[in-house]
Amino acid sequence: MKLVFVLISLVLMATPGIAQNASKPSFSAKDSLLCREWKIKSYTRFGLEHLPDEKQKNDNIVFTKDMKVKMIRDGISQSGTWSTDKYKTYINMVLGESNEKLMYKLMSVNDKELVFEYQEPSLIRTIYNYEVK
Repeated sequence: MKLVFVLISLVLMATPGIAQNASKPSFSAKDSLLCREWKIKSYTRFGLEHLPDEKQKNDNIVFTKDMKVKMIRDGISQSGTWSTDKYKTYINMVLGESNEKLMYKLMSVNDKELVFEYQEPSLIRTIYNYEVK
């Protein structure tokens, strides 16, 4: 009887850990590729490619493996957290004290280039091209 009680206790203690691990998204090779410092190379809006202007020339993003992000966007520095969806097609960021939420569609990433799309609330889409800094 004691053996049955011990076995049941062990199973019950292990169950929350299993459930907790199942709910956490896995850190994939694509996530690892994101984790570096990126600087803006160009962006495309309405089919026209643009180089960064004076305000954007120092824009960059740094993703870290502890799911933190630091970015300079239009010359303004922000930090927060990042995550991806389970299919690794979207990068979600929560930035600053205001908890600004941004969602980028991940178009491609490799060891030299990051390309993602952002759709503004006004439905204007911009494709950003970053390169490793």
